[in-house]
Amino acid sequence: MSCPVSENRFSKDHQDILPYGLDWQAWLDREGFEGTPSFAWDVPDALRTEMDPFTQVVAGHLVAGVWLRHGESGRSYRVYCTITAGSKVARKSIVVEVT
Repeated sequence: MSCPVSENRFSKDHQDILPYGLDWQAWLDREGFEGTPSFAWDVPDALRTEMDPFTQVVAGHLVAGVWLRHGESGRSYRVYCTITAGSKVARKSIVVEVT
């Protein structure tokens, strides 16, 4: 199944371990979903941490988040987040440019 992908770009220092998030509220509202969705992250090994992904509500918006570490200076990495809400599935991505 093909899922639409939305892109966001971020820059991070290679020494940083920081959380990154994607706001899913507009998609949930558009789809009319009112339950509790599930999220899955696909993170390249170079950015993977032992910290669990998380969800939080920020200003009334449901945000799925993930902690990313290090990476190789000068490289860009694509990180995917897939949401499952009932029978509907969508995917967004972020691009992390490591400095």
